[in-house]
Amino acid sequence: MIVNPTQSGWEVIYQPAHALLATKIASQWRVDQRPERWIETLVALAQHDDEVGDWTGNAHLTESGAPCDFALNKKTSVKQPTMVVNELQSKGQWASLLVSMHMVFLYGDLGNEAARIATYLEEQNENQKHWRSALNVSKKEADAAYALFQWCDRMSLILCRHELPEAGRALEVSA
Repeated sequence: MIVNPTQSGWEVIYQPAHALLATKIASQWRVDQRPERWIETLVALAQHDDEVGDWTGNAHLTESGAPCDFALNKKTSVKQPTMVVNELQSKGQWASLLVSMHMVFLYGDLGNEAARIATYLEEQNENQKHWRSALNVSKKEADAAYALFQWCDRMSLILCRHELPEAGRALEVSA
């Protein structure tokens, strides 16, 4: 979840709501700049942060009992990304490809820290090769579509976290 402190507590935005905002942002993209598999791209964006898990207990709380922002959670498990990619496979290889690329981006620097994460990353890279081949899509085409996916995801996070610059300064949206 995305947690913003307020005067009276916290503003909590659940990850699926952030993903929906990313999808709404993408839906406004210029028609002539959209990837060929547009609907599947929107599906991938809308569902890339699903399968967050059980909300009972204290798994989503800090040690002091406050809601835990997603950025504070140390990524030690690949359960959620595995579930999301697996769920999307029933909706198509393109959506799975984009979300798999996103998971590799998010977990990429953790491969040296844990063997199971390294194995997961290897599996995702192999899956991506398979999906690109099955879809007859080049790595360049997939990378271009993922760049749009990533931009919309980041813009949504900027908006959800209230990270807009003050005093009319320019906003840079990058991963």
